[in-house]
Amino acid sequence: MSLLQSFNLTQTINEPTRLGNTGATLLDLIVCSDSSRVLNSYVDPSLDVSDHFLIKCELKVFISKPKPYVVSYRDFKNFNREDFFRELLNAPFQDILYIQDINIKVSVFSALIVSLFDSYAPVRTARITKKKAPWITQNIRYLMETRNRALSKYKKRKTLQNWEYYRQLRNFTSATIQREKKAFLEYNLRNRSAKDHWKLLRNLGVYSNDSKHIPDSVGSAEDLGEFFISSVRPTTPDPHTLNFYLHNRKKTNASFEFRIATVDEVRSAFLSIESEAVGTDGIGLTMLLYCYPVILPYIAHIINSCIETSTFPLGWKYSFLLPVPKVSSITSMSDLRPISILPTLSKIFERVLESS
Repeated sequence: MSLLQSFNLTQTINEPTRLGNTGATLLDLIVCSDSSRVLNSYVDPSLDVSDHFLIKCELKVFISKPKPYVVSYRDFKNFNREDFFRELLNAPFQDILYIQDINIKVSVFSALIVSLFDSYAPVRTARITKKKAPWITQNIRYLMETRNRALSKYKKRKTLQNWEYYRQLRNFTSATIQREKKAFLEYNLRNRSAKDHWKLLRNLGVYSNDSKHIPDSVGSAEDLGEFFISSVRPTTPDPHTLNFYLHNRKKTNASFEFRIATVDEVRSAFLSIESEAVGTDGIGLTMLLYCYPVILPYIAHIINSCIETSTFPLGWKYSFLLPVPKVSSITSMSDLRPISILPTLSKIFERVLESS
């Protein structure tokens, strides 16, 4: 007990946890650092599987309500594939074949794709108050809408018949949601790695990194951007080292250069991209996949133009910076590391260069 007190810890079990021939002993402990959160702590002798009793503890758990946040997304709810594909075929992508400047070529190509999706899947802004339940299927949504209509009908005419109709729909909908939730969890937790388990729990809000929320006192987005830029110190090459390698190169006829990529190689690089993050050009992987059959030759043309001119397009050099905490308690900007959200087209280009 003195050892526990020296570390400001409390032992909450005060009853014997084992009964033997020679007497009763307290061998099983529950130790906590904050005894104010312990609502109840006791010994349960009902589970007869060992000569030790089961010990139990009830804790007061503080669950912080997630803060609402605003997200922007492309709304594909009323997306008309036939009309979109028809307009995609008529879009003047061939114009980029005659543009010499690679930066203008990429800019025109990106603008064509963005303008198409602005018409058929416009950008919406939504205020998110809670995480979306992935087990809510289209059939369940229909049940919920029917239940809500029944409730509205009962509120307008409070008859026993309307109440009974609403009650049956309510109970049936609740039972269906529980079954779908159970089936979803059993399927997704079966034969998965520990990493996938934690990812699922984070997505469901069961476990989260809310404790790593960046406090406002650390700085604004502009301050973080300046910090990340200034943290990369410019390096000046040593002139003596440069001079040594300039005059001590191995004589060889071999040379290195990137070769022109085929459409199949660009297709392979394209289909290897997995991230759906949208870069500064406003184009995500989902958008490119909708256009995939038509725009693939033009993507190959752009990539080969970059290779031929030894140019990396200016528009692909910009990225969104996402500050990710390195520690649980953030007190300064040095506790954050930047993650760059790159344009999807630049990732395809890099994959092509990697394989060439």
